[in-house]
Amino acid sequence: AHGVVATRSGYFVAPLGPKGLLVVKPTNDPHQRMELAEGTEGRLYFYRMVALHDGIGNETLVFANRKNGVGLSVFKGTERRRHVHTMGSEGIDVVDVCAVTPNSLAAIAITKTAELLWIQDTSKRDDPIVTKLAGLDGPVYRVLATPHHLFVLSSKALYAWINFVGRARAGRFISPDMVRLELPVEAVDMSLIEDKILLLVMGVNAITTLAIADLERQSAGEGVTQPEPAFTLSIQDNAGLIAMAPAWQTAEVEQVMAGV
Repeated sequence: AHGVVATRSGYFVAPLGPKGLLVVKPTNDPHQRMELAEGTEGRLYFYRMVALHDGIGNETLVFANRKNGVGLSVFKGTERRRHVHTMGSEGIDVVDVCAVTPNSLAAIAITKTAELLWIQDTSKRDDPIVTKLAGLDGPVYRVLATPHHLFVLSSKALYAWINFVGRARAGRFISPDMVRLELPVEAVDMSLIEDKILLLVMGVNAITTLAIADLERQSAGEGVTQPEPAFTLSIQDNAGLIAMAPAWQTAEVEQVMAGV
């Protein structure tokens, strides 16, 4: 498995690469029933995923399907068949996906070469809005978002676009005064804690935390004692944001649930 996520309805789902998905709803029974969502072997690769909910009972799973682009699937835990709607383009390699805001079916996906895909409503089938993040050093590993900011981790640095998400939600994906912070650091993973703390995994037994409030103050030019070393501030050239309009290719792939 490449990871595991929890859904609001109480299921755990793990992406298994070419094997599909592992799905389980824990019970108090001594034996736990697990199921495989299969039927996509050789057609889709399930790498990373995120489970979204809209606060009123609707859930969607969003997948980073590598060369097959982004996958979207409405999730109802008891269903026996599920369809994955894929959206890709020539040369795409989607490596991560993340939620945008709580109680929302909006998502962000990112490719290995830093094309950012904004999906306004993952329960629909609208094409993503694509923005190229230019000037990044190294291949991209992860993407995370708070309701205001965007964070991208590559093999060489952590990048933060201050208020990118807030502006994008208002339809302004590229602004001349966009601020980007860059921290040269070789981390292997990252996570968000309550949209207040950014946790960087540096390697075996090494973790660093960054307060997002400190990043906001630094982007405004205010002095802070953390993080060390200091981020590099960039407001030139729209902070490296370039609009793109790729030709999208879509497909519907069916999965069948089978007990394991």
